[in-house]
Amino acid sequence: MKPNWIAHILTRGSCAPDYQGQYRHYREDGLKAFAEGRLDDATENLGRAALLCPQDVQLHFDLGRALQAHGKIEAARRAYLYALQLTPKSTAIRAALLALPPLPPGREDFHPGQKIDAKEFGTQFTVFDTKRGGFGAVHLVRSEKSGSLWALKTFQAKYLWSDNDRKRFEREAVTWLMLNRHPNIVFAQTLINIEAFPCLILEYVPGGSLAELLLGGPLPLESAISFALQFCDGMFYANQTLGIVHRDIKPSNCLLSEDHATLKIADFGLARAFAEGRAESLGLSDLTAKFGSQFTTVAGTPHYMAPEQFRVDANLDTRTDVYAFGVMFYQMLTGNLPQMGPAARAHIEANAVASPLVPRLLLRLILKCVDQKVSGRPKDFGEVRGALDKAYADLLGKTAPPIATPCQMTVEEWNDKGCALNILGYPKKAWDCYLRALMIEPFSASVHMNCGLASMNAGRFKNALSNFEMALALSPEDPATWINKGYALDMLGRTDEARACYERALQLDPENDALLLNVGAMLDNAGQLESALLCYDRGLEINPRNVKLWVNKSIIFSKEGRYEEALACCSEGLGIDPRHNALWAMRSYILKKLDRLQEALAACIRGLEINADDANLWGNRGELLTLLNRPDEAQKCFERARALNVPPS
Repeated sequence: MKPNWIAHILTRGSCAPDYQGQYRHYREDGLKAFAEGRLDDATENLGRAALLCPQDVQLHFDLGRALQAHGKIEAARRAYLYALQLTPKSTAIRAALLALPPLPPGREDFHPGQKIDAKEFGTQFTVFDTKRGGFGAVHLVRSEKSGSLWALKTFQAKYLWSDNDRKRFEREAVTWLMLNRHPNIVFAQTLINIEAFPCLILEYVPGGSLAELLLGGPLPLESAISFALQFCDGMFYANQTLGIVHRDIKPSNCLLSEDHATLKIADFGLARAFAEGRAESLGLSDLTAKFGSQFTTVAGTPHYMAPEQFRVDANLDTRTDVYAFGVMFYQMLTGNLPQMGPAARAHIEANAVASPLVPRLLLRLILKCVDQKVSGRPKDFGEVRGALDKAYADLLGKTAPPIATPCQMTVEEWNDKGCALNILGYPKKAWDCYLRALMIEPFSASVHMNCGLASMNAGRFKNALSNFEMALALSPEDPATWINKGYALDMLGRTDEARACYERALQLDPENDALLLNVGAMLDNAGQLESALLCYDRGLEINPRNVKLWVNKSIIFSKEGRYEEALACCSEGLGIDPRHNALWAMRSYILKKLDRLQEALAACIRGLEINADDANLWGNRGELLTLLNRPDEAQKCFERARALNVPPS
């Protein structure tokens, strides 16, 4: 299998004639720049040449050498791996790979058969399938509580994971979460964190993707137009409601119902998140914007990308998605995928004219959609829909299906959407969702509890307390509400009342590891360390994969000077989540206390790989380098720590 980053930007086959001159130009300029030590220019030009001629083994090897010289180790590794895929017996490429530093610590994806706790969603999931593509992964799961099926969308675990990755994913996921339920859009129910993975919980669509359907060849005319109409309805709603530009329209992002009658569009907002994550994880984020756009394809999949998407900082609008639709619609009708880039329109025109599969009425629409000039395309999907309506009537002799409109949402859907938006920092929009839920069901205990959480996030603890008391009046046996009431009381300084709430929650749900974490933290803050440890140990008996419990247990052992035990807790936690910044920081601190300075420095460096803006880690690194008699390096670390501690003006 080809490395995923290559699979997104390259296609099999020789260099297209349109690109041969450009390819030679970029390759020669890249090699010259590499020889002269101009590494920015070398990587940019060789990267562009690789995009244009993916089968040139030597080119990928040279690109790897340039990236390695530039310090972009993970990008170099992938360039070498791609070259090795083309020439598996090459000893030179194997030697180059072996000479690279070892891979940073990784973690495993969720896997079929695994049970994962999703307490924020009120259930435990069992994974029954996993699908991967690019940098993303979709885990298909079954709720142990209700038996309902869901899809969890997140990053693939094997790529470098950092706080920036998580925040980026959450920021872009807001786009999808803002959309209400529509028949032709995969519904995003909410967003939760599971074992440090931010996971979008999506409706389960059982019929596979349009890409899988197209493996069987072109679609019947009526099916192709029907899917196109549904696609237009979904995209028109998304664009008109929120001004959304998808950026990554392609058959694999169009899911089908089990009977293949309904099409639903997926992956709103995530193309940019994965593209930026790809650049950062490969160490490319500090290179020129042009190179980054070529090497990571900005946000999109090249065969379906409009010309303007290849330009840095281009102003994209819905007509960019119209272009991708034109390519995809042609593929639906013919089973043929046009050439990438400027040659796409000419390819369609040359091949479709003589094809009985593409009626002239539809060919005119497709050619207009894939016009190289943005101004030459239909202005939006409403205009495309109108043209398809006419074609449907003329070609099939009957009226096109009516335009699909948004669906009514349930209390649970409004409530879950509000929770996600509240977590993501949109309290006003969250309140709107809760109010909509209360209009449907004024006496919903879970909605009143979530209103309390929103108040707590805003620092309004007295208001939160009122919300929790209302929720408990409606549902007095809900342990989650007792926990949250306890937290609000704790923040108001009413410690004894808070403890009583936690005790009541434990009576109702003695197997709740998250509650035991909260109780343990409260006991820790009160100086009752042994009691806190008992809570953490009990929590880990229930859920040994709760990383926060391992972190807090390590902290207590450190306070008591039990450093070897603290170190063992760090190892347990990192075995679950090797990209946990706080655990690497704790490990570094403990190793320094044990006078294992080189190991402490290595742990510190790992922590900074995850979060390069952690001032405390930079200071700790400086102290370790001082102790290791490396004063010049130490001074640079202290300067970085001071710069990060300066508040913004």
